[in-house]
Amino acid sequence: MDINNLNKYDPFLLNDFFITEHPDLKIISKRSKWYLFASLIWKLLRHIASLIAKTKITDVSISSLKEKYEGGYIILSLTNNNRNAVASIKDKLESNNIKYKEITSLMDNTQFPSWSCLLKSLKCLPIFWRRLMTESVDNQCVISHYYLTYLLSYGYVDCFKEIINNNNIQGVLFSNDHIGANRALEYLCKDLNIPSLYIQHASVSEYYPELEFSYSFLDGMDSFNKYISNKNVYSIPVVFGAIRYAPLKQMRKTQKEKNNAIGIAVNVIDSEEKVQSLCDMVTKELPAVKMIIRAHPNLRKKPFHIKGVNVEYTSALDEPITDFFKRIDVLVSNDSTIHLDAIEFGLSSIKYNLSAEGFSDQYSYVERGLIKNCETPEDLLALLRNPQSAKSAPAVVQYYDHSYMQDYELQLNEILTEFIINKFSVNILEKYGFHIEESTNKVKYYIYR
Repeated sequence: MDINNLNKYDPFLLNDFFITEHPDLKIISKRSKWYLFASLIWKLLRHIASLIAKTKITDVSISSLKEKYEGGYIILSLTNNNRNAVASIKDKLESNNIKYKEITSLMDNTQFPSWSCLLKSLKCLPIFWRRLMTESVDNQCVISHYYLTYLLSYGYVDCFKEIINNNNIQGVLFSNDHIGANRALEYLCKDLNIPSLYIQHASVSEYYPELEFSYSFLDGMDSFNKYISNKNVYSIPVVFGAIRYAPLKQMRKTQKEKNNAIGIAVNVIDSEEKVQSLCDMVTKELPAVKMIIRAHPNLRKKPFHIKGVNVEYTSALDEPITDFFKRIDVLVSNDSTIHLDAIEFGLSSIKYNLSAEGFSDQYSYVERGLIKNCETPEDLLALLRNPQSAKSAPAVVQYYDHSYMQDYELQLNEILTEFIINKFSVNILEKYGFHIEESTNKVKYYIYR
Protein backbone atom coordinates (compact mmCIF):
# COMPACT_ATOMS: atom_id res chain seq x y z
CA MET A 1 0.00 0.00 0.00
CA ASP A 2 1.48 3.34 -1.02
CA ILE A 3 0.04 5.62 1.62
CA ASN A 4 1.26 8.81 -0.07
CA ASN A 5 -1.01 8.07 -3.02
CA LEU A 6 -4.14 8.11 -0.89
CA ASN A 7 -6.05 11.37 -1.18
CA LYS A 8 -6.61 11.79 2.56
CA TYR A 9 -2.83 12.15 3.07
CA ASP A 10 -2.73 15.14 0.73
CA PRO A 11 -1.18 17.96 2.84
CA PHE A 12 -3.78 20.36 1.47
CA LEU A 13 -6.50 18.17 2.98
CA LEU A 14 -4.60 17.40 6.19
CA ASN A 15 -4.36 21.13 6.84
CA ASP A 16 -7.68 22.35 5.44
CA PHE A 17 -8.70 23.40 8.95
CA PHE A 18 -6.61 26.56 8.47
CA ILE A 19 -8.80 27.63 5.54
CA THR A 20 -11.94 27.42 7.68
CA GLU A 21 -10.45 28.67 10.93
CA HIS A 22 -8.66 31.76 9.56
CA PRO A 23 -10.82 33.49 6.92
CA ASP A 24 -9.35 36.79 8.14
CA LEU A 25 -6.07 35.85 6.42
CA LYS A 26 -7.74 35.96 3.02
CA ILE A 27 -7.10 39.16 1.09
CA ILE A 28 -8.63 40.60 -2.05
CA SER A 29 -5.41 41.59 -3.81
CA LYS A 30 -3.69 38.79 -5.73
CA ARG A 31 -0.14 37.85 -4.77
CA SER A 32 2.18 37.21 -7.70
CA LYS A 33 3.78 33.80 -8.17
CA TRP A 34 7.19 35.35 -7.54
CA TYR A 35 6.03 36.83 -4.24
CA LEU A 36 4.59 33.49 -3.12
CA PHE A 37 7.72 31.62 -4.18
CA ALA A 38 10.08 34.09 -2.49
CA SER A 39 8.02 33.87 0.70
CA LEU A 40 8.21 30.06 0.60
CA ILE A 41 12.00 30.04 0.14
CA TRP A 42 12.46 32.58 2.92
CA LYS A 43 10.41 30.50 5.36
CA LEU A 44 12.28 27.37 4.35
CA LEU A 45 15.63 29.04 5.03
CA ARG A 46 14.42 30.24 8.42
CA HIS A 47 13.22 26.72 9.23
CA ILE A 48 16.58 25.22 8.28
CA ALA A 49 18.42 27.81 10.37
CA SER A 50 16.18 27.02 13.32
CA LEU A 51 16.80 23.29 12.91
CA ILE A 52 20.55 23.85 12.81
CA ALA A 53 20.33 25.87 16.03
CA LYS A 54 18.31 23.15 17.75
CA THR A 55 20.31 20.14 16.52
CA LYS A 56 22.93 18.70 18.83
CA ILE A 57 26.37 17.58 17.60
CA THR A 58 25.20 13.96 17.46
CA ASP A 59 22.32 13.76 15.03
CA VAL A 60 19.43 11.51 16.05
CA SER A 61 17.96 9.30 13.34
CA ILE A 62 14.92 7.05 13.33
CA SER A 63 17.10 4.05 14.19
CA SER A 64 18.59 5.74 17.27
CA LEU A 65 15.11 6.81 18.35
CA LYS A 66 14.00 3.18 18.22
CA GLU A 67 14.81 2.49 21.87
CA LYS A 68 12.61 5.40 22.97
CA TYR A 69 9.61 4.33 20.88
CA GLU A 70 9.98 0.55 21.13
CA GLY A 71 7.22 -1.34 22.88
CA GLY A 72 5.31 1.61 24.27
CA TYR A 73 2.77 4.31 23.52
CA ILE A 74 3.28 7.54 21.64
CA ILE A 75 1.70 10.71 23.01
CA LEU A 76 1.48 13.52 20.44
CA SER A 77 1.02 16.89 22.17
CA LEU A 78 2.43 19.81 20.20
CA THR A 79 1.02 22.84 22.09
CA ASN A 80 0.64 23.89 25.71
CA ASN A 81 -3.10 23.23 25.60
CA ASN A 82 -2.48 19.79 24.11
CA ARG A 83 0.05 18.98 26.84
CA ASN A 84 -2.30 20.18 29.58
CA ALA A 85 -4.94 17.75 28.36
CA VAL A 86 -2.65 14.75 28.87
CA ALA A 87 -0.51 15.95 31.80
CA SER A 88 -2.39 14.07 34.52
CA ILE A 89 -2.55 10.93 32.37
CA LYS A 90 1.25 10.86 32.04
CA ASP A 91 1.67 10.84 35.82
CA LYS A 92 -0.69 7.87 36.11
CA LEU A 93 1.04 5.97 33.29
CA GLU A 94 4.42 6.47 34.92
CA SER A 95 3.16 5.31 38.32
CA ASN A 96 1.87 2.13 36.61
CA ASN A 97 5.18 1.56 34.77
CA ILE A 98 3.58 2.04 31.35
CA LYS A 99 6.19 3.02 28.77
CA TYR A 100 5.48 5.99 26.53
CA LYS A 101 7.27 8.55 24.40
CA GLU A 102 5.80 12.04 24.27
CA ILE A 103 6.41 14.13 21.16
CA THR A 104 6.03 17.79 22.09
CA SER A 105 7.99 19.24 19.17
CA LEU A 106 8.49 18.11 15.60
CA MET A 107 11.70 20.19 15.46
CA ASP A 108 13.42 18.34 18.29
CA ASN A 109 15.60 15.57 16.89
CA THR A 110 15.60 13.77 20.22
CA GLN A 111 11.83 13.29 19.85
CA PHE A 112 11.23 13.15 16.11
CA PRO A 113 13.47 12.74 13.00
CA SER A 114 13.24 16.42 12.04
CA TRP A 115 16.02 16.42 9.42
CA SER A 116 14.72 13.29 7.74
CA CYS A 117 11.26 14.88 7.65
CA LEU A 118 12.66 18.03 6.02
CA LEU A 119 14.59 16.10 3.35
CA LYS A 120 11.56 13.96 2.49
CA SER A 121 9.43 17.10 2.22
CA LEU A 122 11.92 18.94 0.01
CA LYS A 123 11.70 16.10 -2.51
CA CYS A 124 8.00 16.93 -2.79
CA LEU A 125 8.53 20.67 -3.25
CA PRO A 126 7.68 20.65 -7.01
CA ILE A 127 4.48 18.67 -6.28
CA PHE A 128 3.59 21.10 -3.48
CA TRP A 129 4.15 24.15 -5.71
CA ARG A 130 2.04 22.80 -8.58
CA ARG A 131 -0.72 21.93 -6.12
CA LEU A 132 -0.56 25.42 -4.58
CA MET A 133 -1.05 27.03 -8.01
CA THR A 134 -4.39 25.19 -8.38
CA GLU A 135 -5.77 26.80 -5.21
CA SER A 136 -7.91 29.95 -5.22
CA VAL A 137 -6.27 33.31 -4.55
CA ASP A 138 -7.93 33.47 -1.13
CA ASN A 139 -6.68 30.02 -0.18
CA GLN A 140 -3.16 30.80 -1.40
CA CYS A 141 -3.07 33.75 1.00
CA VAL A 142 -4.02 31.55 3.96
CA ILE A 143 -1.67 28.74 2.97
CA SER A 144 1.25 31.15 2.59
CA HIS A 145 0.99 31.92 6.32
CA TYR A 146 1.43 28.19 7.04
CA TYR A 147 3.78 27.18 4.23
CA LEU A 148 5.99 24.97 6.40
CA THR A 149 3.06 23.21 8.05
CA TYR A 150 1.71 22.25 4.62
CA LEU A 151 5.04 21.34 3.02
CA LEU A 152 6.38 19.35 5.97
CA SER A 153 3.20 17.26 6.04
CA TYR A 154 4.71 15.19 3.20
CA GLY A 155 7.54 14.28 5.55
CA TYR A 156 5.28 13.78 8.57
CA VAL A 157 3.40 11.01 6.77
CA ASP A 158 6.56 9.14 5.75
CA CYS A 159 8.36 9.57 9.09
CA PHE A 160 5.39 8.55 11.22
CA LYS A 161 4.87 5.55 8.95
CA GLU A 162 8.50 4.47 9.47
CA ILE A 163 8.23 4.94 13.24
CA ILE A 164 5.15 2.70 13.37
CA ASN A 165 6.60 0.06 11.06
CA ASN A 166 9.98 -0.10 12.83
CA ASN A 167 8.72 -0.23 16.41
CA ASN A 168 6.31 -2.31 18.41
CA ILE A 169 3.95 0.60 19.11
CA GLN A 170 1.16 -0.33 21.55
CA GLY A 171 -1.01 2.67 20.70
CA VAL A 172 -1.06 6.42 20.16
CA LEU A 173 -2.67 9.06 22.39
CA PHE A 174 -3.75 12.34 20.81
CA SER A 175 -4.95 15.61 22.31
CA ASN A 176 -5.54 17.40 19.01
CA ASP A 177 -7.62 16.30 16.03
CA HIS A 178 -7.19 19.05 13.44
CA ILE A 179 -3.47 19.92 13.04
CA GLY A 180 -1.96 18.32 9.93
CA ALA A 181 0.68 16.24 11.74
CA ASN A 182 -1.93 14.85 14.13
CA ARG A 183 -4.31 13.98 11.32
CA ALA A 184 -1.53 12.25 9.38
CA LEU A 185 -0.69 10.05 12.37
CA GLU A 186 -4.39 9.50 13.09
CA TYR A 187 -5.01 8.14 9.59
CA LEU A 188 -1.83 6.03 9.71
CA CYS A 189 -2.97 4.43 12.96
CA LYS A 190 -6.25 3.48 11.32
CA ASP A 191 -4.64 2.13 8.13
CA LEU A 192 -1.88 0.25 9.98
CA ASN A 193 -4.19 -1.12 12.71
CA ILE A 194 -2.58 0.74 15.61
CA PRO A 195 -5.02 1.54 18.47
CA SER A 196 -5.53 5.28 18.88
CA LEU A 197 -7.22 7.41 21.50
CA TYR A 198 -8.25 11.08 21.29
CA ILE A 199 -8.61 13.24 24.40
CA GLN A 200 -10.38 16.53 23.67
CA HIS A 201 -8.22 19.51 24.62
CA ALA A 202 -10.53 22.47 23.93
CA SER A 203 -14.01 23.46 22.80
CA VAL A 204 -14.83 22.48 19.21
CA SER A 205 -16.96 23.68 16.31
CA GLU A 206 -19.00 21.95 13.61
CA TYR A 207 -16.24 22.40 11.04
CA TYR A 208 -13.75 20.20 12.90
CA PRO A 209 -12.71 17.09 10.89
CA GLU A 210 -14.31 13.68 11.10
CA LEU A 211 -13.14 11.45 13.93
CA GLU A 212 -11.14 8.41 12.81
CA PHE A 213 -9.50 7.46 16.11
CA SER A 214 -10.26 4.08 17.67
CA TYR A 215 -11.85 5.89 20.64
CA SER A 216 -12.65 9.57 21.13
CA PHE A 217 -13.05 10.81 24.70
CA LEU A 218 -15.19 13.93 24.42
CA ASP A 219 -16.10 16.65 26.92
CA GLY A 220 -19.87 16.41 26.67
CA MET A 221 -22.93 16.29 24.45
CA ASP A 222 -22.03 19.69 22.99
CA SER A 223 -18.85 18.22 21.48
CA PHE A 224 -20.56 14.97 20.51
CA ASN A 225 -23.36 16.75 18.64
CA LYS A 226 -20.87 18.95 16.78
CA TYR A 227 -18.71 16.03 15.74
CA ILE A 228 -21.63 14.01 14.37
CA SER A 229 -23.26 17.00 12.67
CA ASN A 230 -23.26 16.38 8.91
CA LYS A 231 -20.20 14.12 9.21
CA ASN A 232 -19.37 10.44 9.23
CA VAL A 233 -18.01 9.02 12.48
CA TYR A 234 -15.39 6.29 12.15
CA SER A 235 -14.56 6.32 15.86
CA ILE A 236 -16.26 5.08 19.02
CA PRO A 237 -17.15 8.29 20.89
CA VAL A 238 -17.16 8.34 24.70
CA VAL A 239 -19.07 11.25 26.26
CA PHE A 240 -16.64 11.33 29.14
CA GLY A 241 -15.97 14.75 30.61
CA ALA A 242 -13.29 17.41 30.33
CA ILE A 243 -10.19 15.79 31.79
CA ARG A 244 -8.13 18.94 31.18
CA TYR A 245 -10.15 20.62 33.95
CA ALA A 246 -8.91 18.15 36.57
CA PRO A 247 -6.79 20.81 38.38
CA LEU A 248 -9.73 23.26 38.40
CA LYS A 249 -12.13 20.60 39.64
CA GLN A 250 -9.82 19.64 42.49
CA MET A 251 -9.47 23.28 43.57
CA ARG A 252 -13.11 24.26 43.01
CA LYS A 253 -14.14 27.14 45.24
CA THR A 254 -16.86 26.15 47.67
CA GLN A 255 -16.17 28.73 50.37
CA LYS A 256 -17.69 32.19 50.37
CA GLU A 257 -14.62 34.29 51.19
CA LYS A 258 -14.55 37.63 49.42
CA ASN A 259 -11.59 38.97 47.48
CA ASN A 260 -13.28 42.24 46.47
CA ALA A 261 -11.86 41.70 43.00
CA ILE A 262 -13.28 41.31 39.50
CA GLY A 263 -11.36 39.42 36.83
CA ILE A 264 -11.53 40.86 33.31
CA ALA A 265 -10.22 38.48 30.63
CA VAL A 266 -9.25 40.25 27.40
CA ASN A 267 -8.45 38.88 23.96
CA VAL A 268 -7.08 40.20 20.67
CA ILE A 269 -10.53 41.25 19.43
CA ASP A 270 -11.28 43.42 22.45
CA SER A 271 -11.29 47.21 22.41
CA GLU A 272 -9.23 49.32 24.80
CA GLU A 273 -11.98 51.94 24.77
CA LYS A 274 -14.61 49.44 25.90
CA VAL A 275 -12.36 47.98 28.59
CA GLN A 276 -11.64 51.50 29.86
CA SER A 277 -15.37 52.23 29.95
CA LEU A 278 -15.99 49.07 31.98
CA CYS A 279 -13.24 49.95 34.46
CA ASP A 280 -14.55 53.52 34.81
CA MET A 281 -18.01 52.20 35.68
CA VAL A 282 -16.67 49.77 38.29
CA THR A 283 -14.45 52.45 39.82
CA LYS A 284 -17.40 54.82 40.13
CA GLU A 285 -20.06 52.36 41.33
CA LEU A 286 -17.92 49.85 43.26
CA PRO A 287 -14.93 51.89 44.46
CA ALA A 288 -13.71 49.23 46.92
CA VAL A 289 -13.46 46.57 44.20
CA LYS A 290 -10.16 45.88 42.44
CA MET A 291 -10.06 44.92 38.75
CA ILE A 292 -7.51 42.38 37.50
CA ILE A 293 -7.10 42.41 33.73
CA ARG A 294 -5.83 39.08 32.39
CA ALA A 295 -4.25 39.11 28.93
CA HIS A 296 -4.75 36.22 26.52
CA PRO A 297 -1.53 34.36 25.55
CA ASN A 298 -1.69 35.99 22.10
CA LEU A 299 -1.49 39.46 23.66
CA ARG A 300 1.44 41.28 25.19
CA LYS A 301 1.47 41.22 28.98
CA LYS A 302 0.00 44.72 29.32
CA PRO A 303 -2.19 45.10 26.23
CA PHE A 304 -4.03 48.26 27.26
CA HIS A 305 -3.17 51.45 29.10
CA ILE A 306 -6.18 51.60 31.38
CA LYS A 307 -6.35 54.53 33.75
CA GLY A 308 -7.45 53.81 37.29
CA VAL A 309 -5.94 53.18 40.70
CA ASN A 310 -7.72 49.86 41.23
CA VAL A 311 -6.51 48.19 38.02
CA GLU A 312 -3.91 45.42 37.99
CA TYR A 313 -2.54 43.45 35.05
CA THR A 314 -1.71 39.77 34.74
CA SER A 315 -1.02 37.45 31.82
CA ALA A 316 -1.84 33.87 30.92
CA LEU A 317 1.87 33.53 30.12
CA ASP A 318 2.93 34.36 33.67
CA GLU A 319 0.19 33.34 36.07
CA PRO A 320 -1.52 29.91 36.16
CA ILE A 321 -5.24 30.23 35.68
CA THR A 322 -5.94 28.65 39.08
CA ASP A 323 -3.88 31.37 40.81
CA PHE A 324 -5.79 34.04 38.88
CA PHE A 325 -9.15 32.54 39.82
CA LYS A 326 -8.18 32.35 43.49
CA ARG A 327 -7.80 36.13 43.52
CA ILE A 328 -11.20 37.08 42.08
CA ASP A 329 -14.89 36.76 42.98
CA VAL A 330 -16.38 36.90 39.48
CA LEU A 331 -15.15 36.88 35.87
CA VAL A 332 -16.17 39.25 33.08
CA SER A 333 -15.15 38.44 29.51
CA ASN A 334 -16.24 38.63 25.91
CA ASP A 335 -16.94 35.49 23.84
CA SER A 336 -14.32 33.09 25.20
CA THR A 337 -13.82 29.57 26.55
CA ILE A 338 -12.43 31.08 29.76
CA HIS A 339 -16.07 31.31 30.91
CA LEU A 340 -16.20 27.53 31.21
CA ASP A 341 -12.81 27.53 32.96
CA ALA A 342 -14.18 29.91 35.60
CA ILE A 343 -17.36 27.88 36.08
CA GLU A 344 -15.33 24.68 36.51
CA PHE A 345 -13.41 26.47 39.28
CA GLY A 346 -16.65 27.47 40.98
CA LEU A 347 -16.86 31.13 39.96
CA SER A 348 -19.70 33.06 38.38
CA SER A 349 -18.83 34.19 34.87
CA ILE A 350 -20.53 36.97 32.91
CA LYS A 351 -20.39 37.76 29.20
CA TYR A 352 -20.05 41.41 28.33
CA ASN A 353 -19.20 42.75 24.88
CA LEU A 354 -15.71 44.28 24.95
CA SER A 355 -15.27 44.29 21.18
CA ALA A 356 -16.19 46.76 18.47
CA GLU A 357 -17.31 43.79 16.37
CA GLY A 358 -20.53 43.32 18.31
CA PHE A 359 -22.20 40.26 19.81
CA SER A 360 -20.91 36.77 19.10
CA ASP A 361 -21.65 33.41 20.73
CA GLN A 362 -19.51 30.90 18.83
CA TYR A 363 -19.59 28.31 21.64
CA SER A 364 -23.36 28.73 22.25
CA TYR A 365 -22.72 29.52 25.92
CA VAL A 366 -25.37 32.25 25.94
CA GLU A 367 -27.82 30.33 23.77
CA ARG A 368 -27.60 27.28 26.05
CA GLY A 369 -27.88 29.33 29.24
CA LEU A 370 -24.39 28.53 30.53
CA ILE A 371 -23.65 32.22 31.07
CA LYS A 372 -25.65 35.42 31.13
CA ASN A 373 -25.06 38.07 28.52
CA CYS A 374 -25.24 41.66 29.73
CA GLU A 375 -26.25 44.07 26.98
CA THR A 376 -26.05 47.23 29.08
CA PRO A 377 -23.70 48.54 31.79
CA GLU A 378 -26.68 48.57 34.16
CA ASP A 379 -27.32 44.85 33.61
CA LEU A 380 -23.65 44.09 34.24
CA LEU A 381 -23.53 46.20 37.38
CA ALA A 382 -26.53 44.35 38.82
CA LEU A 383 -24.76 40.99 38.41
CA LEU A 384 -21.48 42.35 39.76
CA ARG A 385 -23.30 43.41 42.92
CA ASN A 386 -24.75 39.90 43.24
CA PRO A 387 -22.48 37.37 41.42
CA GLN A 388 -24.38 34.40 42.85
CA SER A 389 -27.32 35.30 40.61
CA ALA A 390 -25.08 34.54 37.61
CA LYS A 391 -24.28 30.99 38.76
CA SER A 392 -24.81 28.26 36.18
CA ALA A 393 -27.14 25.28 36.71
CA PRO A 394 -25.20 21.97 36.90
CA ALA A 395 -27.35 20.38 34.19
CA VAL A 396 -26.37 23.15 31.77
CA VAL A 397 -22.66 22.84 32.60
CA GLN A 398 -22.91 19.07 32.04
CA TYR A 399 -23.85 19.68 28.42
CA TYR A 400 -20.30 20.99 27.96
CA ASP A 401 -18.58 18.80 30.57
CA HIS A 402 -20.53 15.62 31.22
CA SER A 403 -18.58 14.82 34.39
CA TYR A 404 -19.40 18.12 36.12
CA MET A 405 -20.78 17.44 39.63
CA GLN A 406 -21.20 13.74 38.78
CA ASP A 407 -20.03 10.90 41.05
CA TYR A 408 -17.04 10.07 38.86
CA GLU A 409 -15.90 13.68 38.29
CA LEU A 410 -12.67 13.34 40.28
CA GLN A 411 -11.93 9.89 38.82
CA LEU A 412 -11.42 10.92 35.20
CA ASN A 413 -7.67 10.32 35.31
CA GLU A 414 -8.03 6.94 36.98
CA ILE A 415 -10.70 5.70 34.56
CA LEU A 416 -8.80 6.78 31.46
CA THR A 417 -5.50 5.38 32.72
CA GLU A 418 -7.13 2.05 33.54
CA PHE A 419 -8.70 2.03 30.06
CA ILE A 420 -5.25 2.52 28.49
CA ILE A 421 -3.51 -0.05 30.72
CA ASN A 422 -6.14 -2.61 29.75
CA LYS A 423 -5.47 -1.97 26.04
CA PHE A 424 -8.59 0.11 25.41
CA SER A 425 -11.02 -2.40 26.90
CA VAL A 426 -14.62 -1.18 27.00
CA ASN A 427 -15.10 -3.41 30.04
CA ILE A 428 -13.40 -0.67 32.03
CA LEU A 429 -15.96 1.89 30.87
CA GLU A 430 -18.81 -0.43 31.78
CA LYS A 431 -17.22 -1.10 35.18
CA TYR A 432 -17.50 2.62 35.98
CA GLY A 433 -21.11 2.97 34.83
CA PHE A 434 -20.79 3.91 31.15
CA HIS A 435 -23.11 2.20 28.71
CA ILE A 436 -23.95 2.35 25.01
CA GLU A 437 -26.62 4.63 23.59
CA GLU A 438 -27.51 5.52 20.02
CA SER A 439 -28.02 9.00 18.62
CA THR A 440 -30.89 9.95 16.34
CA ASN A 441 -28.60 9.51 13.33
CA LYS A 442 -27.58 5.99 14.45
CA VAL A 443 -24.16 6.80 15.95
CA LYS A 444 -23.42 4.51 18.89
CA TYR A 445 -21.52 6.04 21.80
CA TYR A 446 -20.67 5.43 25.45
CA ILE A 447 -22.07 7.73 28.14
CA TYR A 448 -22.42 7.78 31.92
CA ARG A 449 -25.99 7.95 33.22
